[in-house]
Amino acid sequence: MPWKDLPVERQRLLLIQDYEEGTSVSDLAAIYDLSRKTIYKWLDRHEERGMARLVDLRRRPHHSPNQVSAEVEDAIVAARQRWKWGPRKLRRKLCEIDSTRLWPSISTIASVHAPHGLLN
Repeated sequence: MPWKDLPVERQRLLLIQDYEEGTSVSDLAAIYDLSRKTIYKWLDRHEERGMARLVDLRRRPHHSPNQVSAEVEDAIVAARQRWKWGPRKLRRKLCEIDSTRLWPSISTIASVHAPHGLLN
């Protein structure tokens, strides 16, 4: 089985093993068709935490400061159920009702509707 058909984690393990057996980074780059920068990244990750670090890291942020709070989401859903309006008109009404709160954009209000089955 060619090495490119192997799972990515197995490919990285083979790369680490080849390096530990004395293969140079330049030779590894040619063998595995990777940049030296990528090889150094995987060697550093392996040295840092071992085999567990050879899997791809999640790209999702740990914190989303602009995420709609549950309180705001509930207010949007309640307004939609009460008036049956679209996102543009709902945003205008919510801003009238509570001008102290920073209400989300029209597109965000529309995206809040979808999981609640509130689309037209």
